Formats: sequence, C-alpha cells, structure tokens
Amino acid sequence: MKVLIVGGGPSGSSAAISILESVPGADVHIYEGRSFDGPERCAGGVNMLMMKKLGFNRLPSRVVQTAIVGAEVHSPSGYVWRLRGEYPGCVVDRNKFDRWLLDEAEKRGAEVHREWFRKPDRVYDYIIVADGAASRVSRILGVKQPSLMDIHMGVQVKCECDDLSDGVLRLYLGRRYAPFGYAWTFPARGGLVKVGLGVPLKYGYMCRSLLNRFVREIGAKPVEGMIAKMIPTAKPRSSNVLGTKHCAFLFVGDAGLWTDPATGGGIWQAIMSGVSAGKSVAMGKPHLYDEMMRWLRFRNTVHYVFKVAIFDASDRDLDKIVRSLSGYNPRRVKHIGTEIVKAVLWSSFRHSGIFRKLVSSFYKYMSGTGLYVG
Repeated sequence: MKVLIVGGGPSGSSAAISILESVPGADVHIYEGRSFDGPERCAGGVNMLMMKKLGFNRLPSRVVQTAIVGAEVHSPSGYVWRLRGEYPGCVVDRNKFDRWLLDEAEKRGAEVHREWFRKPDRVYDYIIVADGAASRVSRILGVKQPSLMDIHMGVQVKCECDDLSDGVLRLYLGRRYAPFGYAWTFPARGGLVKVGLGVPLKYGYMCRSLLNRFVREIGAKPVEGMIAKMIPTAKPRSSNVLGTKHCAFLFVGDAGLWTDPATGGGIWQAIMSGVSAGKSVAMGKPHLYDEMMRWLRFRNTVHYVFKVAIFDASDRDLDKIVRSLSGYNPRRVKHIGTEIVKAVLWSSFRHSGIFRKLVSSFYKYMSGTGLYVG
C-alpha cells in the first residue's frame, strides 16, 4: 500500500498514524514545508474528551500552555455571559503540537519530506489531501471552493495581559469587533494571551485595523507580530472522497471543510477526519470515510445554519441574547463550542424575532436558495 499525504498538520499526521497502526510497514509519505517556528497561527483550544475518544489519551507537557477553566461571551454593549463548570480542555502551543504529531507519525514509519509538495514522484494507491483551507491540490482537481462569506480570515497576535491569562476563553460578538465573525482572547503560558478575530474573506481588508483597535481596548501589549490564516466556515461537503482511474483522493482537516462553522475551531475535527480517513484507507475501502464522518457532517450542518443566523443578527439582537443567558449554566460542559450554540438557541426561543431568523436560515438552507444574499 502506497499513500501520499499532502500536509503534515494535525489531520495529515493523524491519518499517517492511523494507517501505520493498522498496517505496519505501509509506504506512507508526508510532505510538509512548514518549520513550525514563529508566531502561532491558531488559538489552540483542544477538547481532551474528543482527543481521548480518538486515541490520544494525554498530551506532552511541553505542548500544553494552560488548562481551560471556563468561557465568557461578551455582547456589543458589554453584557457578559459566564460559562463555568468542569471542562476537559486545554490550550496548546500549535507549533509544538503540530511538530509533536508529525514526529509521532515519523516514529511509526512515515517518511516525512520537509518540503512543499509539488508533484507526485511515483504512483500512489491513495492520496490524502491535508494542505489547509487554501488547498492547492483541491484547486488542481477542480473541487468547488466555498464563497468569500464562507471562508474567514483569522488574524492573531500574542500579547501580555495578566488580567486575561486566567484560563478563561473570551469571545466578543458584534460588528464593532468583527463584522460577521467574532473576536477572541485565549490564555497562554506566563501571563500571555492570544488575541485575535475572524471576519469573512470578503472583509479581510479590515482585519489589521480591527485587531489593532481590539488590542488597545482590552489593554493588551503585543509581544509578537501579527499572523493571518484562512479558516473555512462553510457548510460540509456531501462527500470528501474523489475517485479517479488510478487512485482515490480523501480530503481531511481544513481541506475537507471539517472546521466548526459556528466557532472556527478545528483541531479535534481535523484529527477525527485524519483518523477516519486513515482507517478507511487501511481497510482498502476509502468510500467508508464519508460514512465514518456522518455524525460530524450533521453537527457542522446545524452549526452552519446557526452561524449564518447569528452572524447576520444586529448588535441589538446580540445584546438581547447575551443578557438572557444568565439563567443558562450547565454543570458539566463537554464541548464549549456546542454548549455556546445550545445556549444561544435556548435564548433565541425567548425572542421571537431572533427565532424567526433562525427558522428562515434553516428554510433557505433546506430549499437550496442560499443563505447569504448579495
């Protein structure tokens, strides 16, 4: 069995690990050109409950920056909903995390090429596409790409800010922070905080000025340069397997549009897609990959409809939602992203106007008329 994996991020590395654990000695090649140095391109929130389900019971201490002890959602006018409770999550250093997973794949027998992929140097039975949201392989193969409203431009900078390095994730909603998106602060190690925001690629030109203003508002002091990344927030594809006469292509991670459309989170989703793709390839049945990912496809479809309705809400609606969340506080939280979606849906039932927008978004999705107009 000969397998080519284009991209050595979490999805590509976990696919290689999955294949080599099932088929020791398989001929697996990974191409990854990043050096994993410099500013982190991701906030790094990891759900350890999902990681354990996927076979990763613990992370090396050098990879973990801090444990997550709660979350806050801030409305445009300053109302705050605090989510507290037991949560099995942490924030990781994405550079060290990605390097650790790639090293694990190499230890199991994958041949890692520390260079960008250009063209196949041999014939492969399977090609796993894990080269990110701007997937070059997907474009070469003619795979349809999301609209400019369904890809977010995320920008982030690491800052000093002791007040926000307390283990709490903070999300800021509203047009003044991030039109059709949100801003965030994720705690890191040693009094540092990852400060960032995401807006649709259509409004990407606003990112730098929005982030600079946000950093000033929260009283943070940048210690690294700003870095940008594209984040797919599109509805899931009906299939992420493409068969040709000579081999099968499987799209994983951001290249497979597996990122949560509502939150932009994608680490455990990327690993889940990589593990599933690896298992299906190891069995010689690549078509089973789509079946294995059916649950996440349904979940992301629901979150996509939610994303459109909430991101299109007015600042006044967002204030109403956050204010009414004071009575919603579960004791145990398994997924912060899902819990926030559930909380906002719970609040929306109490506001007829917002609820109608959710129903309208769902109807447009089901009827195929499209969710964004204009």
